[in-house]
Amino acid sequence: MSPMHQEEQNMNCPECQTAPREQHRLGCEWEQCPNCGEHWVDCDCLPALRDRLVWMGCCSWLDACIEFGFFEKEVDGKWVPCRDDDPESQPDVSRLCRKCRWNQVEKKYVLLRKGTR
Repeated sequence: MSPMHQEEQNMNCPECQTAPREQHRLGCEWEQCPNCGEHWVDCDCLPALRDRLVWMGCCSWLDACIEFGFFEKEVDGKWVPCRDDDPESQPDVSRLCRKCRWNQVEKKYVLLRKGTR
């Protein structure tokens, strides 16, 4: 994993400055819904407060892109897959959305099996 992506995995929450493994401040726009994986403030799930996810020092979508090697870079005006250690790489969230889904039990993105959506 590139040093840049390692740094991103151990940061305080950019919104509420919560340290890794701590609860976000209530109302933080970066807090994720444990049910759907979306930002809590944007989802309609209304999960119980006791089910809140802690900030792990990184966004779950970035964790998933790192885990599955989903990175891209722009080449001649088109986005193409690349390695995470490419100096111009960035997480490929579009590929993550196509190839993964939020697992409500595991509280993380998991790869879709072939033939499922």
